Amino acid sequence: MTKKLKTGVVGWPINHSLSPRLHGFWLRKYGIEGEYKAYAVKPHDLENFINTMGDKEIAGLNLTVPHKESVLSFLDEVDDVAHRIGAVNMVTLRKGRLYGTNTDSYGFLTNLKENAPTWSAQKGPAVILGAGGAARAVLVSLLDDGISEILLINRTRERAEKLAEIYNDPRITVCDWHDRAQKLSAASLLVNTTTLGMTGQPSLEIDLSLLPADAVVYDIVYKPLETDLLKQAKSRGNICVDGLGMLLHQAVPAFHEWFGEKPEVDKALREYVQGKITIIGLTGSIAMGKSETAKMFERAHVPVFDSDAAVHRLLAMGGLAVDRVEKAFPGVLGPDGIDRSLLGSMVFGDDTAIKKLEAILHPMVSDSRQKFFEEAAAEGHDMVVMDVPLLFETGGEQYCDYTVVVSASAEVQRERVLARPDMTAEKFDNILKRQMSDSEKRQRADFIVLSDQGIGYAEDQVYKIIEKIRKSDAGNRI
Repeated sequence: MTKKLKTGVVGWPINHSLSPRLHGFWLRKYGIEGEYKAYAVKPHDLENFINTMGDKEIAGLNLTVPHKESVLSFLDEVDDVAHRIGAVNMVTLRKGRLYGTNTDSYGFLTNLKENAPTWSAQKGPAVILGAGGAARAVLVSLLDDGISEILLINRTRERAEKLAEIYNDPRITVCDWHDRAQKLSAASLLVNTTTLGMTGQPSLEIDLSLLPADAVVYDIVYKPLETDLLKQAKSRGNICVDGLGMLLHQAVPAFHEWFGEKPEVDKALREYVQGKITIIGLTGSIAMGKSETAKMFERAHVPVFDSDAAVHRLLAMGGLAVDRVEKAFPGVLGPDGIDRSLLGSMVFGDDTAIKKLEAILHPMVSDSRQKFFEEAAAEGHDMVVMDVPLLFETGGEQYCDYTVVVSASAEVQRERVLARPDMTAEKFDNILKRQMSDSEKRQRADFIVLSDQGIGYAEDQVYKIIEKIRKSDAGNRI
């Protein structure tokens, strides 16, 4: 079987990163068998971690604080954009060599033009507040786009002057912080690259009264999503651009490079990354009570996507997969659609046949699942359950915010299984051999539902899990 492409993000600390959630959404949406994980790497361990990417079979990494600048010296090749910004946020391993680039400038400009399509670099000067790392990415993107003039304003003028010296471009003019309001009179674009206005930080105090009505106001802060600056600009009728889009768009080149699919930044992605809908992976070994537990979640008004049911719909007469499966495996079409028993006998134990079938079904199931999630979000649900029998075996847990394993004692499980028609002890033992053990599933799960203590007990556990997740998510939303 082909190994999953391993990628991830490196930082210290790393638990704040939204990148795994973002890339996981795309992997799921496009039905790609890949991996994107968060790696907590201390500064003094960065060089070794980067230089052993090949040993770890990691194809690519994103970099976040505090590693963006220090990683430069560990790479074999760094492109012009990253050199000019002075930071790398994406490293790719190609034929044993490490290549670095920076996609922040791409993310900034793409987000600007998507949300302010009438703006252009020829419309007039840009005012940039701040002179840190984010300002450098903004400067590079605007200079490369052909901006006529940039007024660079920082609370510490000396830092702004040093930044202007680095680029040595006559279009950059450094201005005093106390003159920031007066310098807006001819601006076509105002960009805040400081942390002022961010949750937990002092507010950005600026009078926008001189700012032209058709100017664009762009705040790269995304916590909160609508800062006081954007609220003030919105009340005046200015076009407003928030910082979340920059975060999402800067991830596009990396995903495209590593997984070969240029992903879409859309409303569903924004809502998902903001934590407006939480995905709970539900799984369990045979006869553990997973299906009944899924019904408990539904009774608690949490929508459940049943992967098995989705496959049944695809293979039933009139299903989207019927024609392609029959063409790939001639003779499996029956009066009610694809004969699953016959199909199973044709692919069982044949890796090539299994891969051929998965190539047909996985993208279709992924599309159905994505549509289900989008509809649930549109209906106002804050969480959904993804019911997957082999969640851990297939690596599906990486697409979930939480995992729930349904379990029971081995004695109860065996009793339930052998009570099924046409089930034998030999069949049961063979099934267990192909599945991850119940004990390992328990260890990997965020929550466990015990189904052998009575329906009432199990249902109470489900309600407590929902309550705990909601309380946890409330403290982690953007």
